[in-house]
Order: sequence, then C-alpha cells, then structure tokens
Amino acid sequence: EELLERYISLLVPLAEKMVGKEGQDGYDAVVFLDKSARPLRWMLSRFWPHIAPQYRNEEGELVTAPKPKMLFSNIDRLAWRKDPLKEFDDGGMRTATKEDILGLRSIYTKSENENLDNQRILLVDEQSETGDTLRVAKHLFQSAFPTSEVQTTAWIEHQYRVDSRGTRETSVKEIPMWDQP
Repeated sequence: EELLERYISLLVPLAEKMVGKEGQDGYDAVVFLDKSARPLRWMLSRFWPHIAPQYRNEEGELVTAPKPKMLFSNIDRLAWRKDPLKEFDDGGMRTATKEDILGLRSIYTKSENENLDNQRILLVDEQSETGDTLRVAKHLFQSAFPTSEVQTTAWIEHQYRVDSRGTRETSVKEIPMWDQP
C-alpha cells in the first residue's frame, strides 16, 4: 500500500504537467522512452480517471481531462556517447546524423494520429540521474521536428553532486519495482 501511494503521488504531478494546469498549456503528445517507461505509461492509463486534473465543461459538469496521445521511442544514451566512458557533460555526446533524424521522422509521420510536426511534445523518462538520456532525446526530437516545442521530464529524479576530484556521487536511488532484481 505504501509503495502504491508513493507511485500515485508521483503520477499526479506528471498527469498535471501532461494536460496543463490552470494557465498552462498541456502537451499534444507524450513520448515515453522505451523500455523502462512502458510500465509507467501503463500506470498512468490505469489510474488516469483518479489522478488526472478535472474541470467543469460548458454544462457545468465535472469532467476528467482527456489524455494526450501517448507514444514510445527507444532512445538510449549509451548509443549517443562519443566515448563510452565519458559523460555528456565532458563533451561526449555525438551529433544527430541525417539518417538519425530521417529515421525518427519516419516513425512519427506515418499517420495523422502520430504526426509530431507542429506539436507540443513532452518526453518522459521513468527515472533520471544525469539527464543524459533526456538530453539525447530532446536533441533528436528537436532536430527531427523543428516546428514542434519539445520539453522533457522524469518521473523520478535522482540527485547527485560532484566531489572535489570531479567524481559524481549519488545518494540512495529510488528504483521502480519493475527495475529491481
């Protein structure tokens, strides 16, 4: 029960961000980064009627905000490192090639329902420590869909600091149950 309550408490702000709160625009499309975010997307869909913002329609009835379209993209930071041992902050991220951009566009322009041109796009990673995966995803989506607004978020964000030797130190991580051994 405690774990379920914790997960729901993390879902509520994500749902609010997706549809927008008062005075904020929501997103047309939410792209979950595969494969770890698939369970997160399932939970959002399952609990949507209970966690999504509500508003009054023209007839004065209380209605639940509709879900934006939810898609997936398999982007992993490791494939984008120039040197597998260097973090992106050390200049280690490679630039998207024409093939990378055309490959992503081919996935999200197949149909009108999935077209991401001229959209507000939210990229969601299940968890983030350095932000490298979200940085790669944002770079790639902005390159592939230059007429769209692309933002990122993580369901769980881990904090870290860099010590005097330049070594990253992390605190205890909150790892979703589906990622635990």
